[in-house]
Amino acid sequence: MKGGPPRRRLDGGADPEALHDFRVGLRRLRVCLRFYRAALAGLAPGKAARRTRKIAESTGEARDTEVFEEWLGLLEKSLKPAHKPGVEAFRRRLSERRQASRQGLVSQARRDFAALDQGLRAAIAADLAGPRGAAPGQRRTAPAAPSRTFGAFSASLLRQVALKVKRRLRGFKTAQEDEPLHRARIAAKQLRYLLEPFRWRCAGSRKAIARLKRLQDCLGAVHDLNLMISALGRCAKKEVGAWSRRLVESASGGPARPGRPSHSAGNPAPGLVKLAELAGRRRAKLFDRYRHSWEGGRTDKFFADIEAAAARLAARPADAAPDAKPVEPDRASEPAPSGPPGPPGSGERETSAPAPGSPAT
Repeated sequence: MKGGPPRRRLDGGADPEALHDFRVGLRRLRVCLRFYRAALAGLAPGKAARRTRKIAESTGEARDTEVFEEWLGLLEKSLKPAHKPGVEAFRRRLSERRQASRQGLVSQARRDFAALDQGLRAAIAADLAGPRGAAPGQRRTAPAAPSRTFGAFSASLLRQVALKVKRRLRGFKTAQEDEPLHRARIAAKQLRYLLEPFRWRCAGSRKAIARLKRLQDCLGAVHDLNLMISALGRCAKKEVGAWSRRLVESASGGPARPGRPSHSAGNPAPGLVKLAELAGRRRAKLFDRYRHSWEGGRTDKFFADIEAAAARLAARPADAAPDAKPVEPDRASEPAPSGPPGPPGSGERETSAPAPGSPAT
């Protein structure tokens, strides 16, 4: 399974991308278990998808902290020496949060996935072994004859989730509407994962996949910055209050004049405020990029490509032989050379926001 090797890489704790890759593998597995549950004929019960979701959620705080640290490394390049106390205060709190989450929840998630992995592999192996006395390869389960081919079933999923993406993209108008924005991003990610296995069979699908990836990265970076701005607010509430108390205690102990709080040495407020300002500016630029690509009728061709891919899958006969050669790749489908709009590692990730609804919602 895709989450397996990254899970083992988590053991050492030295690989900075291990947690990210582990969560990506979990999400891909979850999409498969969730949307193809009916086609798996009992091999993966509903609780397997729920356990996968629980494992992903348990690692969300650790991954959010890693992304905040990456953003901090980028934003602090524009700060002045007077902002240093705020930067140090925020970095200290991030370090404490990362250590706490990794020592507990990540270790538990690693063990939980090992159990899930073992159970799913055992179920698949038992099913492929077949009942006692059966011919090799005969399945243990005996599902009813399917009313649709795999292609037709997959086509219906693509259409359902594409409709969900279209609806959710209409559900927010500003970058500050974080919950509907994040729900739209998750729907786009689901559509991408469902489409990727067929990228060589359906002309135009690679272009659609690349566009979904850019949408995912752009909205993901906006979501990260929304979470970071909230974290800065919580940090300011605690750190500025603590600094003010120290200032009062220092002033009461002698005749020294501490000066105005906003300019006193060690005041974290200016740095935290400046970080929030810079994060807000970056968020606004990213959201403008999203609007330029996805608003005002700019999605017609994209959704037409999704429908064309679904139609091709639905029309494929159940007994069709594998394609002699894959569909030629769309050269225009490659991601933009500039890369994802977020900091290193921000693409292909998901934070601990609420899970999406079903594809029919």
